[in-house]
Amino acid sequence: MEIANNKGKLLRIFVICILSLLICMPIISCSDNKTDTESISDAKALVVGDVHLGIDDSVKNNFIKTLQYVKDNGIDVFICNGDLVNFADQKNYDIADECMTEVFGNVPEKDRPEFIFNAGNHEFYPTANCDCNETVYEREIELFKNFANKWMKTPIDENESVYIRTVKGLNYVVAFPGAGRWASCGEYLSSDFERLNSLLEKATEDGKPCVLATHWAWGYTYGGASYGMPNYYIVAKMKALLSEYPSVVNVTSHTHYPSLHERTFDQTNFTSVSVGAHCYGKYVSACESDEDGNIVRYMNVSERRIVNDPKASGYFGKTHFGILFDVGKDDLTVSRVNLDEGKTYEHGSWTIPFGITKENKHDKFYYEKNERSGETPEFADDTELFAQISSVSGEKATISLQFSDVENYWAAEGYKIEIYSGENELVCKKWWQSLYWADLEKKSDYAVTLDDIPISDGYTVKVYPLGFLKKYGEPLIKTINNQ
Repeated sequence: MEIANNKGKLLRIFVICILSLLICMPIISCSDNKTDTESISDAKALVVGDVHLGIDDSVKNNFIKTLQYVKDNGIDVFICNGDLVNFADQKNYDIADECMTEVFGNVPEKDRPEFIFNAGNHEFYPTANCDCNETVYEREIELFKNFANKWMKTPIDENESVYIRTVKGLNYVVAFPGAGRWASCGEYLSSDFERLNSLLEKATEDGKPCVLATHWAWGYTYGGASYGMPNYYIVAKMKALLSEYPSVVNVTSHTHYPSLHERTFDQTNFTSVSVGAHCYGKYVSACESDEDGNIVRYMNVSERRIVNDPKASGYFGKTHFGILFDVGKDDLTVSRVNLDEGKTYEHGSWTIPFGITKENKHDKFYYEKNERSGETPEFADDTELFAQISSVSGEKATISLQFSDVENYWAAEGYKIEIYSGENELVCKKWWQSLYWADLEKKSDYAVTLDDIPISDGYTVKVYPLGFLKKYGEPLIKTINNQ
């Protein structure tokens, strides 16, 4: 009898041990957070930026349309990449909650997509004046997280500003600045960089792709060169960090430049996709049109950067759009999607293969396989530079230039213009963006006017072509006299 009892005890202990192992296995698997490319299954993710709820009803209606698109098209992950609200007021978050409830309120949580919310600068603006100097971080971040955590399947931790979510095997990392006076202006802290580095290291093991959502742009897209970015030190530090993880696809917002532009996609040391504003027509101002109604120039909402864009109207209709990620087993495709019509645009989609590392990125990156593969742009031998002093006012002169694109114009990022006085003193240096980015597949002619040039007896003008990977070609040179 005693032997039988001992056998029974041993059997019960054995069963308990087995059950304990079975219970603990999922926990161990989840906490490890290590996945490989084979675990990635088909998934769709939609990203929008700069919705700015609270401006008027048209913004609200567009956001509801977007949510309906998410619901009707099997979107697994929906990312709002900052500036969901126009400023951090409970009333604006109530509008956001009303939109979410209208579309997903009756959908069981398990059947909803993974909602991911990022914070932009407007989440930290306490009033409609958008004055970041008035920001009280704790108040604004509480409003943001109260809303976000109501809809996110995995809430953002109380003190968390950099976090990760894994959906169908693919990692999504989200980063916004931690507590600090300039959090609303993109001033990432040392602790933010440490956390981000740790998460990216896990998320990109074995060259696995990873989507990183940041409101601010760090690549060579429009965003990376625009007004309103964090200071140079922060930008340089972020670029250096992301360069360590070339399989990262960094999706950015903030600049309000439309996603239909070629320059919203960039691959140098990592991949960068600039989302632009949720509804382009709402956030572009000071458009200048020709007699046929074509937009000749436009500014972003801050009116700080003018873009000479002869075919802007053809590429940038006042359209409600987002960026769609189609995730497969071997690659992911990035497309622009018209959220009014529910269709992807015919032009401007890219396939990004899995397994990009620092050693093989030049073989796998889009730009490295494309004609813009780091060529040094060169002017043709017969290219002429026309330069003249067009006017003089007081102690200043205006100089007008005309020149044509380099031969391999697809490789030109822009043109650096330098003007030297008769004593060989540099008196003016300007950078002129290549119009190839606006007028695709066509060489362009440039008419440049430079004001406020100090008076001199003569000038030497030099125009250098600048390549996509920052390689300068030989300049055009012209000497002019002030008669």
